[in-house]
Amino acid sequence: MSTTSKGRGPTGRVVKKPGKKRPDGTYGTRTRPWFPVVTYYDQGQRRERWLPACRLESEAKKALRAALKAMDDHQWKPRADRLTVADYLTREWLPSLAANDRTRETTRVSYALHVRAYIVPALGKMRLDQVTGGDLAAFYGRLRTGGGQGGRALSASTVARVHATVSRAFRDAVEAGHLAVNPARTVPTSQRPRQAKPGGSALRYWTADELRAFLEHAKGERLYPALHLAAFTGMRRGEVAGLRWQDVDLDGAFLTVRETRTSATDLGAGSGTRVIVGEPKSGHGRRVDLDPGTVAVLRAWRKRQAEDRLALGGAWPAHGLVFTMEDGQAPHPDTFSKVFDRLARTAPVSRITFHGLRHTHATLLLKAGEPVNAVAARLGHQDATVTLKYYAHVIPGQGVSTAQRFAGVMAL
Repeated sequence: MSTTSKGRGPTGRVVKKPGKKRPDGTYGTRTRPWFPVVTYYDQGQRRERWLPACRLESEAKKALRAALKAMDDHQWKPRADRLTVADYLTREWLPSLAANDRTRETTRVSYALHVRAYIVPALGKMRLDQVTGGDLAAFYGRLRTGGGQGGRALSASTVARVHATVSRAFRDAVEAGHLAVNPARTVPTSQRPRQAKPGGSALRYWTADELRAFLEHAKGERLYPALHLAAFTGMRRGEVAGLRWQDVDLDGAFLTVRETRTSATDLGAGSGTRVIVGEPKSGHGRRVDLDPGTVAVLRAWRKRQAEDRLALGGAWPAHGLVFTMEDGQAPHPDTFSKVFDRLARTAPVSRITFHGLRHTHATLLLKAGEPVNAVAARLGHQDATVTLKYYAHVIPGQGVSTAQRFAGVMAL
């Protein structure tokens, strides 16, 4: 195949190379790859760039057409230097994300961890423009069987998150003009990592009786008011940890979620975690109404906090956070989970995580007949479809009411 542009523009062809060499000196035929080859002119000099190998001739032709179109649209110019995956990721891509305010800091930390722990060790020495979908598929296969620390296999969800990082990085490489095609999009469908669907029967939450038993067991714990608030509002851990008194209206019986305090691995220190203060996951604040019991718990807590402050004198921090330690310092976000886990282990309940309080809140509301859109607004979901992805299976009588409604229509 040969594609020619007018004048001295880019042209191309596909080439089939011999397969692996046999011991007798002959070459196999079953594994011969097809290479798209772009011919172009750079400062008057004729050059060739061999693109990543393809298994089929049709795939090679498709990749060639995409490359030629990208060159015609001035979206890609083959680089004269040999940019490696490691150089691109560490010297260009990650720094560009740090300068992008639209990328959440926790997301950037996750990307950096994947790059450092998995991607660079496995693919870092490869040329960026020679990585293929097959290379990525083999990489994911190694992660599934022993790519973690100490040679342990990574979970399907972790491999899927690594794939999301790879896909974003190569997508940005295409937009930056380094590549004509994103190899992450050419990974064979059967080998492409996929995130498990959210929710469903695997969702872990408590019954109302278990929640009552846990809260009774947790009374007397200093951070009990935080656990009560999470259980009765469905707020995320970071939202509870980041709540400030200025955003709580006890007389009006509501609060506003405006800020979060989350933890992420401290890449600068090489170990440990650091606290990240940011906005809610949805990107905007939301109002959460409070029941009288929760208002009473928060009033009692505010009184206790005032007593702590009085006892400490004038050294109380000015952060204004609702939940603090005796000296006014903010608990590390992980502290909320550690306290919850310790109490849950000794309570007569099944094992869930701190985030399971959020699932419990939503599940009990939906089982009680609360409309899905109301629950979605309370949880801070973008829309009700997100809520349904998690909790559709717990909505009572949904199939029965649908069947009856259709029968009623036919009876008209």
